[in-house]
Amino acid sequence: MTSPTTFTVKKKTGTLSARLAASLNVSLRRQPTSEGIRNTCSKIKLPSNVPNLMVPVTSSAFSKALSVGGKLIDARLSHTNSLLSNGMVPVAVCISDIGEKRGKPVSSYQDRLNNSLRLLTSAVNYLNHLRKEVAHIHVGNCASRAVEVGLRGWGI
Repeated sequence: MTSPTTFTVKKKTGTLSARLAASLNVSLRRQPTSEGIRNTCSKIKLPSNVPNLMVPVTSSAFSKALSVGGKLIDARLSHTNSLLSNGMVPVAVCISDIGEKRGKPVSSYQDRLNNSLRLLTSAVNYLNHLRKEVAHIHVGNCASRAVEVGLRGWGI
């Protein structure tokens, strides 16, 4: 059995402004509000020439496979995928404009990049909570199976 891939940061470089770092640290620890996320997502329009940014629809068999302990994990994964897709758009627009040398001032990107950071931070937050929940469900399942096997061993 192979172990899951782990990612580690080997080097840290540079720093963010103190104000942005403080805001980001708080955002990564606090569950975002549904209304705030909905408002931010409504401001971002997906580019028409990148259809892969749309969240794919999953089959019922796949949804069933992603249900753990009666809880549908797929819906939350789709929501997180949507946040990531929407969060990438302002960054992609900024990079595209720089590549095409449109010469827009940095201030014209500030609101959109702020929205991007908010959505990407929310996605990380959702994934962290989802991982904890899945781990909790699996630990509970393993414990109940161990008890069940133990009881059978005792002839109960």
